[in-house]
Amino acid sequence: MRTFSALFSTSKLKFSTNSIKSVNKNTVISTPSSKTHINFIEWLVGLVEGYGTFTIVASSRPSGTYHYCAFILSQSAYNIKLLNYIKDMLQCGYICAKDPNNHNYDYRIVSKDDLRNIVVPLLNTYSMHSIKYWRYSLFIEALSIKDSYSPRFAELKQRMSNIPLSYKSPFLHKVPSKSWIVGFIEAEGSFHIIETRNQGTLEHGFNVAQKYDIQILEYIRNALNISANVHSPKTNKKGSKSIFSIRRIDNIKFIIEYFNNTMVGVKYL
Repeated sequence: MRTFSALFSTSKLKFSTNSIKSVNKNTVISTPSSKTHINFIEWLVGLVEGYGTFTIVASSRPSGTYHYCAFILSQSAYNIKLLNYIKDMLQCGYICAKDPNNHNYDYRIVSKDDLRNIVVPLLNTYSMHSIKYWRYSLFIEALSIKDSYSPRFAELKQRMSNIPLSYKSPFLHKVPSKSWIVGFIEAEGSFHIIETRNQGTLEHGFNVAQKYDIQILEYIRNALNISANVHSPKTNKKGSKSIFSIRRIDNIKFIIEYFNNTMVGVKYL
């Protein structure tokens, strides 16, 4: 069996600045809502680990089952500007409505050349910290298959869905950068206002939850230098998650300062 390092060899999937002129490892986010030095690639990897999808699509044809790989980022219609920003930066793929009512949109990249020459080398620039690395590694293996009708696609697709319970990203021990954290929070974080039960007053709240990668919550807590604890679920019910949540005003003030002018999507509001 090939190792992860073999799968991620850059000799075959080499990023070329001729393929995409607007992005390199030093590119920073530059939008009206993001004015700090947030590294685009690190931010994108964090965002992808939050709500990115690596999948294999099967299509029935007269000659058999045809397969292709797809990289997808999904967003609600009110945050479609985030998808447009990424598409403009990567200069490939397309945006389409995900449902008949146009409430949700996908940014999709399905061209094998774009996936091999832009997406994978770009994402390889910064390590993935989450369990999503499992699907990503199998995705890369699928990209190496030359025959689109190969039965290996079905095998890899099934393995993508059967993540071992004990699996952890080999890069989980690496402390994520602020740029990665900002991207991850754009995808997974929640900034909200809640009503207190006893006093009937309103207060600010922030939380981020994870089902598998509890260590990521610890990294975020340490990066924010906040004393609040990460709470694990009391039961093992399906869908239960660990959560890092804060409400104390001094911690909220630090959250505001930490993320101020860093985000691309609607969460900066």
